[in-house]
Amino acid sequence: MVLALFFPALLWVQSPMPAASPDPYSIYRSAMAHLATLQQPRYIIDTEHWVTLVTIGQQDNAQSSEWNENRIFDSQTRRECVLDVPLTRRPPQIGQSEFAPDSWLIDHFGTRASQRKTGASNLQPDLSDLATIASAVAVARPSYDIDLLGIDSLTDGGPAYHLRLRPRFNPKMHNLRQLWVDTRTDAIVRAVIEGDYEPNYHSMPDDTFVTEDFGQVGPYWLVIHHAWTYQQPFSNIRYQYDATSTSMRFPDTLPSWFFDFSEFPKHFGEVNSYVGCDASNEPSLAVRFRMGIAPCPGTGSRSAAQTPKPAVRGRSIPRDDN
Repeated sequence: MVLALFFPALLWVQSPMPAASPDPYSIYRSAMAHLATLQQPRYIIDTEHWVTLVTIGQQDNAQSSEWNENRIFDSQTRRECVLDVPLTRRPPQIGQSEFAPDSWLIDHFGTRASQRKTGASNLQPDLSDLATIASAVAVARPSYDIDLLGIDSLTDGGPAYHLRLRPRFNPKMHNLRQLWVDTRTDAIVRAVIEGDYEPNYHSMPDDTFVTEDFGQVGPYWLVIHHAWTYQQPFSNIRYQYDATSTSMRFPDTLPSWFFDFSEFPKHFGEVNSYVGCDASNEPSLAVRFRMGIAPCPGTGSRSAAQTPKPAVRGRSIPRDDN
């Protein structure tokens, strides 16, 4: 069942700065160091609700669409498999993860550093200031000039530091632009990242800002909401994307064929037994036959679903992307 959640966000309630403002660099270091203390799941099955708004020219021409999909992530290989909900015979999208829920975690499986090219344009968060040596964690001299813009109130009544980050060099690599850090826990509750995005291999990349919101899902602190835009170069077509996690599962193991395009079709009948599906919303037999939709198994998922608990609630806040 798709669970209804508010879009996680911060309410724009900015408190006056205290007489002695906290050091923004200390806040940043504490937030980076806190990431190193967080657990990382081996696999994630993330059910997401997507909303897309397409604008051609003027805003009154906007057209919207929405759908649900399952995204299966492998935290070790950093690959993902994207499936329709309900499951259809349409080939899955399999490739490198772009918006994985665990993208901010320290990479306990040791593969991310080798895959990230220095200076590469991408939307993976810049964690280069966080260095790990054996079991010790140290935060290097920040690669950013950092300003404390204020202390914003979260909807649960707690405060969050609002930081603006400006890269000192190599802005493509050092792509963090804003952070909101819980004053009580040092947890990052919202982030804004700048990078290049292209919706498919046939599109030209466009510079965009992605807002990511965090929440508690079982024992894990993960990204559970993304919002970003794409302006098609040399045209007046603009896309707005909004993806919200509605449930997650964390199986201990998954077969490798989920991430192998040639092997996946051979195991199509097994997919729902791993991923799970909502039998109450399943189409009729005639519709399933016409669309190639696989029926839900009686036992459902092999791992219990967890409902994301947003760190903050609301709709939107003003944002300075400069």
